[in-house]
Amino acid sequence: MSASPGVAQVASGLDALAGEDVVALDDAALREQLLALTTVANRVHAELARRVDVFDRRGLAEADGFRTAKSWLQGFGRVPAVVAHRLVKAARLLRRLPKLAAAVQSGEVCPEQVQQVARLADQVTVEQVAEVETTLAEAAASLDVPRFAMVCQRVRAHLDPDGPDPAKDFDRRGLTVTPAQGMV
Repeated sequence: MSASPGVAQVASGLDALAGEDVVALDDAALREQLLALTTVANRVHAELARRVDVFDRRGLAEADGFRTAKSWLQGFGRVPAVVAHRLVKAARLLRRLPKLAAAVQSGEVCPEQVQQVARLADQVTVEQVAEVETTLAEAAASLDVPRFAMVCQRVRAHLDPDGPDPAKDFDRRGLTVTPAQGMV
């Protein structure tokens, strides 16, 4: 399997970084590189999500014997289930929120902030989130994760002042009793 020229360049750049003597960096250079690498990491995550989105929409996991993109990522990418789930969820969400996707692709927004928006979309609807997408994208680009989480909580309170429907959780409740090694 051959990588695209862009992926090959990223891998080559990482090889070059791995060969650098980090201990020899002066404090200013270390700070600068650390900040630059966090932005690069956000951008790499955005590109990963873009590719997961297309992979998911094309149903390519089935060709390799997997039912879902999540299970494919677990099997072939050795990605933990929770990370694979979040990645597929983020990919699907960013497809529907282009302004947020652009902020993510620029590296201004981190994966954790995307997860905050995904939780918000689960609590209300993606359509409602789309109505305030510009505000969310701007807030994510300028706030740290905890402060952005507070923004998402306030948006949820505004969009759904009554909170979640308690009947929905009630219907999912259940109790299973199973015999195991002579005990119940």
